Amino acid sequence: MTLKTTKDNELVETPVDMVETFNFLIGLHVETEHWHKDGNICVVEGVTHRKNEKALVIWRNCEVVDNQALNRFFEKMDYSTLARDFDVIYVNGDNTLPNLRRDEDGWKVVLIEEEFKNRMFEED
Repeated sequence: MTLKTTKDNELVETPVDMVETFNFLIGLHVETEHWHKDGNICVVEGVTHRKNEKALVIWRNCEVVDNQALNRFFEKMDYSTLARDFDVIYVNGDNTLPNLRRDEDGWKVVLIEEEFKNRMFEED
């Protein structure tokens, strides 16, 4: 993926590693990262620095891995949004995974795009 950035007062396409950038934004200490399904799903597991939460991050090529395929992948990998294996699960693209309310501020399954936007523009 590329982003348009300014260099010498000109907009230029700049390559960006979205997985690594997202991991950095959420403060994830990566324990494992691997690609599945012919490079169409990337799974990252780790612990966040801020809240010490066990996190699962699923990146998928939404054009190839639709919601049904994502649900089958979760089943195959023995992941569950209802289990306590992970405190938070980040997934890119709209999905039909079962979701639980974690507290008054959020849900267990979080859209990567929304979290990305919130973290990029959050104010301390």
